[in-house]
Amino acid sequence: MKILTNSPTIFYARQTAWLLLVACLIVLANGCRSQDWKKTTNRVFGKVIINGQPAKDVIVKLYSQSGPIDRRESVPWGLTNAEGVFNLTTYKQNDGVPEGTYRVSLKWPKDKSKPSPDKLDGMYSDPATSPFEIVVRRGKNDLPPFELTHPKAGK
Repeated sequence: MKILTNSPTIFYARQTAWLLLVACLIVLANGCRSQDWKKTTNRVFGKVIINGQPAKDVIVKLYSQSGPIDRRESVPWGLTNAEGVFNLTTYKQNDGVPEGTYRVSLKWPKDKSKPSPDKLDGMYSDPATSPFEIVVRRGKNDLPPFELTHPKAGK
């Protein structure tokens, strides 16, 4: 049996396979590189004070009031330092938050290195019931302090 390697049918099949491979590579390269899903962010700083004292290791999260902020449903967040200060992150560290209105959740874990109980007993961790709402505007946003009181906080 003779195998035809130079027939027009095999030539077109090879050419089609190469064109499909090149097209797939172009689509993959553009899809992986594209970051058009990200929104422009604005720097957001703030402070958490609990029972009159700066609170370290409080997790601050923002939940958009107008639906997901991007197709990946990113949730901006930050962690307070020893002075109770936080810088919010959406896509890369301290990059800020897209413009909009947000509900704020605050959680103060007993041990930040693992899932642990909230020292605030969940009083501020649910964005639906949290009393805090902020508006992020274009540019730098220096929020007023979140001042909390809790009888068992810090113990």
